Amino acid sequence: MKQKKLVSVVGALGLMLSAVLVVGGCRSAGSGVVHVTSVSLNITDTVVLNDGDNFQLVATVFPENATNKEVTWESTNPTRLTVDATGKVTYHYPGGSVYAENIYIIVKTVDGGKTSVCEVSAPGHL
Repeated sequence: MKQKKLVSVVGALGLMLSAVLVVGGCRSAGSGVVHVTSVSLNITDTVVLNDGDNFQLVATVFPENATNKEVTWESTNPTRLTVDATGKVTYHYPGGSVYAENIYIIVKTVDGGKTSVCEVSAPGHL
């Protein structure tokens, strides 16, 4: 008899846990979170820079009502081209002889990892 009661109690607890998980899942699904589908930049053409030049990139996250619109910025060559947390891009001549190169600024959404890229042509110094 004890074994049947134990099985019944365990079965009831499992059923209650299943009900909690289902209700919790419904709450999460209906929480109103809107995920990012894409990100774009205000500059789509290649930017040509000279020593000390800078410009501002602006990221637009879609859809407009996305819950988390946070982005991160990255330069493929931070020695020559830096980008700050606001999207301000600055060219730095590192000194010495350097070749002209195309450097890329990448914006990436925190939600979903969507990316957009701006190409920058950095001058050479021989």
